[in-house]
Amino acid sequence: MSDLSRNDETAILTVTFEQQSAITIATVHIDQSYVDAIYQEALTKQKKDVHIQGFSHGAAPLAYIEKTYKIPLIEHLKQFFFSNCVFDFLIQQIMHHKITLLGEPRLLSAHVDSQSPAKFIFEAHTVSPSLHREWHLLPFRTPGRKNYRDLDKQVEVFIEEETKQVSDSSRSDASRSDSSHSEKKRIPCTNGIGIADWVCFSIKALSSTHGKPLLGSHNNIAWFKIGDEETDDEARQLFLNKNVGDTFVTNAHFLQDYINNTFDSPYQFQVTILSHLDCGRFCFESFKRHFKLKTVHDTHAKLIEVFSYRHDLSQRRETVEAALKALLKSHQVNIPDHIINHQKKMIIDLVQLNPDYYVYKTQQDFKEKINLLAKKQLKELALIDTIAYQENIHITQDDIVGYLNLTKRPRTKEFIYFDLPTTKVYGQEVPLPDALVRQQCLREKTLNYVINRLAKK
Repeated sequence: MSDLSRNDETAILTVTFEQQSAITIATVHIDQSYVDAIYQEALTKQKKDVHIQGFSHGAAPLAYIEKTYKIPLIEHLKQFFFSNCVFDFLIQQIMHHKITLLGEPRLLSAHVDSQSPAKFIFEAHTVSPSLHREWHLLPFRTPGRKNYRDLDKQVEVFIEEETKQVSDSSRSDASRSDSSHSEKKRIPCTNGIGIADWVCFSIKALSSTHGKPLLGSHNNIAWFKIGDEETDDEARQLFLNKNVGDTFVTNAHFLQDYINNTFDSPYQFQVTILSHLDCGRFCFESFKRHFKLKTVHDTHAKLIEVFSYRHDLSQRRETVEAALKALLKSHQVNIPDHIINHQKKMIIDLVQLNPDYYVYKTQQDFKEKINLLAKKQLKELALIDTIAYQENIHITQDDIVGYLNLTKRPRTKEFIYFDLPTTKVYGQEVPLPDALVRQQCLREKTLNYVINRLAKK
């Protein structure tokens, strides 16, 4: 289908796409010099850490270490490259090449050896919905708000409280100290990163011999939410009170786990903070940019959408559902059964986290509802991605900031339809790859574009 190299001096990563009917085979290639660099680094670390009978600690010959630990070393390289650059790069290029997927790409095989370039082969089921040229003329009526005066008062109170929060925090010089970790409430901070904030940072694994990045100029970029639980203590201490532009070196366990959780010898990482979102303050300027609002009245009316409810659905959710229903009704998307089954499993995994799961499960139509929901979600994603690509919608840093700004408050989260992947694993906050964040932001931006086009026909 195509071939693309990363546009930097090192060209560490390249990808090729091969179309086979409704399946795309994507192969990510890694330059041999970088495979060898990581292999030699892992080999050296293994030599220092293993205890081998007959040799003093760290004195075993490299050739012996390589022969004895070849298989686990290769497995380590596979996970290192997959987590550190391959998957994120693949998602970037899928978006760049405007390929509409059904579900997520699946890793078929990984070929890694110190003597040759590495390659990771993925299988992705693709679809190309034929969009009506004048889809924006489809029948659509924006659901109205409830006309209770109390709703206007609630919005006014929300604006006043959030505005006061910003005003109070701007007068305060108190930072969030370690003593506040047990507190769940938001604490405004003027001295850098604080609890519950979003941080965007780059990670570079360093050589233990010369201290330079093992992958050259390649940046592994991730987003991370600062947690307040005891399990988040290490990450919290790493970022607390730091600022955009700060660079430091660390071998923090949570970064080791993010890159590779099977290798005992820790890497040194160079971390650079690229962006910071203070979650103690809801930014109305970002909110207005996100929804293209011009006046105070527009802002008020937009906020009403998440305060006005009918049959347990907000006006915003009704609007989204109506817009997507209009698209789905007029466009056919064929989905293989095995893709639907995989989506059903993902839905059930999420539903099982709900305390009422066993109540839902006993309902006679439970399986049918899950099946219909899986089909609906897959079709919606396919249509939204196709529109994003055909309409040349792109993501900027402002778009990401606007999206994450909505996650700051339970009420404004209702504006988001395409949620981020979970930020927690076993109760601990974990980094999210930048490409996945951008992918969801693109979908959300496209959804807003669709609603505006349908409403203005």
